[in-house]
Amino acid sequence: MSDQMIRKAQPTQSAVHVDRPLTQMSSAIFQEESSFIAGSIFPQISVSKQSDLYRLYPEAYFNRDQMQIRAPGTETAGVGYETSTTPYYAQVWGLHHDIDEQTEENADEEVDLDLEATTLLTNQALINREVQWASGFFQSGSWTNAVDQAQGWDIGGASAVLEAIEAASLRMMGRTGKRPNTMVLGPDVWSVLKNDPDLLDRVNRGQTGGAAMVMRDTLAGLTEIPKILVGESIVDSSKEGATSSPGFIFGKHCLLMHVAPSPGRYTASAGYTFSWSGLSGSSAAGTRVSRFEDPKTRSRRIEIESAYQQKLVSDSLGEMLYDCVT
Repeated sequence: MSDQMIRKAQPTQSAVHVDRPLTQMSSAIFQEESSFIAGSIFPQISVSKQSDLYRLYPEAYFNRDQMQIRAPGTETAGVGYETSTTPYYAQVWGLHHDIDEQTEENADEEVDLDLEATTLLTNQALINREVQWASGFFQSGSWTNAVDQAQGWDIGGASAVLEAIEAASLRMMGRTGKRPNTMVLGPDVWSVLKNDPDLLDRVNRGQTGGAAMVMRDTLAGLTEIPKILVGESIVDSSKEGATSSPGFIFGKHCLLMHVAPSPGRYTASAGYTFSWSGLSGSSAAGTRVSRFEDPKTRSRRIEIESAYQQKLVSDSLGEMLYDCVT
């Protein structure tokens, strides 16, 4: 048998194509800005100074009945009121990401290092505000007026839930004359409510679709609380290099508050967010993103700073219903 030459396909696949990342798609999981609610809960006040004072008017002076009968030829009864001041202080939070010259020069054209750095830092800043708000105002000990729900909303049904919310609303009205106008729910609580058969029946009205889409509006109508926010954001508590450990930022609670639609004088509000917009280059929310070169390391620094304080102003304008579900 004569020797035969076995010819393989030429040129080979590797000779005509080198795998490179696609330019029209990539995979990245990060949270959309709409997932974050901390900036929508307390009214935001843009302040020119990092610290200052604001005035407090004790409500008791304005809620008493001190009118007296005036006898002929006498003066009317006199009344007064006291005021006090309390400070705010906008802490400056910051984080940066460096893009070194060698990495940038070696990057493929489809890689936008500046955009990636800005997205990374912006998400971190939003998560920071969310974590600070939830840890400060969405815990069982955050408010004086708090009632343990003993995880009863899983089995209590719509009637029990609505009764608990109405009772909390009445307690607030009895203290302040104000109904709650804002409800904050943890995602697990919202999941139980929107799947409750009784509440779904009120939404469907015999129809078959769209219940989840209108559920918040329906719950707002049933409770007379027009603004309902669900804290669906997450935070990964792991350290860099360790196993990922994501989880919801907002716990299994329901918080009712009366908050001002916007800041104003002589305006009742459970809390405010004081944002230091006076810091050069900052937005109304007290945030600024800077970009500058570092000649020592031959790198470009993308830096984000956020200067704010989320502050409880009136504890009596909050009702915490905690541990609502298992």
